Amino acid sequence: MKIAIISTMNSGDWGGSEELWYDLVKHIDDNHQYVIYRYSDKIPSYKQSFSINRKIKFKKISFAYKLINKISNFINNKKSIFFKLLDTVIRFFSPYNAISNFDIILINQGGTYDFLHDRFLLNLVKQNHNRNVFLTCHWNTDYGKPYKFKYIEARNYFNCFKAIFFVSNRNKQTTERQLAFNLPNAFLLKNPINSDFEIMPYPKVKNDYILASVARLDVNCKGQDILLETLSKSIWKNRNWKLMIYGSGSDYEYLLSLIEHYKLTDKVYLKGYGSITDIWKKSHLLVLPSLSEGLPLTLIEAMLSGRTAIVTHIAGMPELIDNNDNGFIAESPKDVFLNIALEKAWNVRTTWDIMGEKAKLKALQYYEPNAGEIFFKKIQSIINNTKYD
Repeated sequence: MKIAIISTMNSGDWGGSEELWYDLVKHIDDNHQYVIYRYSDKIPSYKQSFSINRKIKFKKISFAYKLINKISNFINNKKSIFFKLLDTVIRFFSPYNAISNFDIILINQGGTYDFLHDRFLLNLVKQNHNRNVFLTCHWNTDYGKPYKFKYIEARNYFNCFKAIFFVSNRNKQTTERQLAFNLPNAFLLKNPINSDFEIMPYPKVKNDYILASVARLDVNCKGQDILLETLSKSIWKNRNWKLMIYGSGSDYEYLLSLIEHYKLTDKVYLKGYGSITDIWKKSHLLVLPSLSEGLPLTLIEAMLSGRTAIVTHIAGMPELIDNNDNGFIAESPKDVFLNIALEKAWNVRTTWDIMGEKAKLKALQYYEPNAGEIFFKKIQSIINNTKYD
């Protein structure tokens, strides 16, 4: 069987959405032929040996490709015959021409509508209408719809896929609202956890409660700036807590400046990357002040490690967090609502360990140790028109 996987992630070398295709390939035998398209040719060091051993063929989506795609997008908006002919010529440069006859084509997206901005992907989807082309969607925004969004055109493309997979029911509902259309070919999937989790004893409280924010440093999605604004209030400055912000990203310098601006240098620390084990051996509570999500792996990892969390009422997070039982939900990603949730959590801080046990039990109901293998079986069952749960 020939399998092509196209990752649309272009904001870094690796991300949560990459874990799915990696785990899928890891669980499939060597009798299949793989081609994987990525914007980056870098893979985390702990995954490289697997890639070499399995002889996976990688194709880097180059700068030249981006340039040709940009020209193609420009031409597509022109109505003259000349530009239409030129667009036809440009299609011959598509890197996906070689996989048009593959048995399975999986477009693995970060954002739900990433493929709509790629003329070559759109052509691939259109040419393979009703064939074995699958789409995964790992992120969407709960608010509004994308700027200048052509929902009828988008709806037509979504109808071309054999199946569309979402990581949370809320993301599916939001997409259907934005398209003004119920997707008959939509399913839910579970993402793999980055590594084997470990139920760690709740750390003793020495001088301070240790809060952890674990996410990409991107305030437009992850909302770390709102968290800092909330914690800058005098009532919070006078309490015994420390916040460790784990992650990397384009807003590192900005967050560093905000910490200084709000005079939180003795309370908040940017820690860079941290392993799951190291983070939850030391930390008492997860705080995710996100503005948009899918269903973040960091939340599941924290819960599986026996830690409670404060989250915003965004995407799939309320599907795991039961408010005031195994965690806390801020009704909106704004400082006033985040402050309410933080205050509720702080008032019962001596019970965070008990709430963490409840969080672990809830996460275990969601956790799927062989997520990639199950996902591949779902794809096969759809192709073969057989039923699966």
